[in-house]
Amino acid sequence: MLNISFKDWNNEDDLTIFLLFDNIIYNDNDVFFDKYFKNHLFCDCEGRIYKITKKIPPQSAWRRALKFLPNTYKIELQLRPTHETYSIAQLKGVLLERLRGIREQNNFTKEWIAIIEKMQTYEGVISGEE
Repeated sequence: MLNISFKDWNNEDDLTIFLLFDNIIYNDNDVFFDKYFKNHLFCDCEGRIYKITKKIPPQSAWRRALKFLPNTYKIELQLRPTHETYSIAQLKGVLLERLRGIREQNNFTKEWIAIIEKMQTYEGVISGEE
């Protein structure tokens, strides 16, 4: 899924923060959640738009007790369908707009733009691979 709400990608070192491969994150920080996920819209690989409404901490005691171990403390994101959809062209347009808006274009960004321009599927636009 691609975050279509976050408009300015200039101050981010890791652009993959805008990609969500499932509804799980491993960071329980409220500031992080509020900035990148809360009430943000995401487009999935079928063009459906979802809004993230809240985070759900793990219920099992052992996950909470072992929170310090990497990839153990899984926060589930609650996705609410908006019943809206994007066409492939709309999704591609959003992603290209964000990438072209980055002030300091490097080889990675330029290559990513070239790949996205060629993609013809939702999955291809989001992942960069057909």
